[in-house]
Amino acid sequence: PTRQIQRTRWSAPLICDVSYGWERETGMMLIPFAAFWVLVIMGRGELGFKGVVFSIALWVGLLLGFTTLTVSPYWFVASQALIDAILIIVVFGGDIRIR
Repeated sequence: PTRQIQRTRWSAPLICDVSYGWERETGMMLIPFAAFWVLVIMGRGELGFKGVVFSIALWVGLLLGFTTLTVSPYWFVASQALIDAILIIVVFGGDIRIR
């Protein structure tokens, strides 16, 4: 079911679909998760043993922290995407062409 919410009298009505939770976006949330593990495996030569252990420990720490704080899972995905971006720069040496 959809419903309309009027925020202010000057704004357009906002249509919210309350029938879907965050389960619908779970597939998209798995992209940073898979990218992290692919980057760790691909970059294990570049990162070395300590770098791999540090990356995994950081990921586990974030996971435990965000589950303990009971915040939205989107915050964990955002922080994981940031770790992925840092790993891309480290693994590929900053030789990424961005147009």
